[in-house]
Amino acid sequence: MSKVAGTLRVPSAGCRVGQAKRRPTNPPVWPWSRRTSYEKAATNRRTPKGRGTAMIVVLLAMAMATIIFLATLKVIAVQRKTIALGARQIQAGWLADSGVERAAARLAADANYRGETWNISPEDLDGRDGGTVAIRVEDIPGKPGRRAVHVEADFPPDPQQRAREVRDVIIRTGTQP
Repeated sequence: MSKVAGTLRVPSAGCRVGQAKRRPTNPPVWPWSRRTSYEKAATNRRTPKGRGTAMIVVLLAMAMATIIFLATLKVIAVQRKTIALGARQIQAGWLADSGVERAAARLAADANYRGETWNISPEDLDGRDGGTVAIRVEDIPGKPGRRAVHVEADFPPDPQQRAREVRDVIIRTGTQP
């Protein structure tokens, strides 16, 4: 042992004094030799396999979530349009029934009533859209006390969004059988 400036240095085997033995950066791996856990961990840190796998999995999961979200939005939009069309058809049906009642009332007051186009303002309905009811009254040959009434109700009147309901009824006029 040698003493240099108050410190004690122990030379390691095969090394000069003051130098520690270094491990080789890439030790040879023989098929019959076993690698230590330190060497396995060092090898795993150096290899890039697995670094991009997590990113790919995350991107695929986000793509699937986006596809599911967009499909859900499309289903909601289709259902919303279907519900709106159903509501317009119900309103058009009510307007057609009102047109039949209006024709019956007019025929009771005047046997010569031949029909009309009845425009209903938005304020009289739901406040957003108005409606149109076309009433046509015709004589029935061979039956003088009866009239054929044809009613077409459109709600709203816009041809792009309209729902149309049609009613054909026979109404008695006066007291004749």
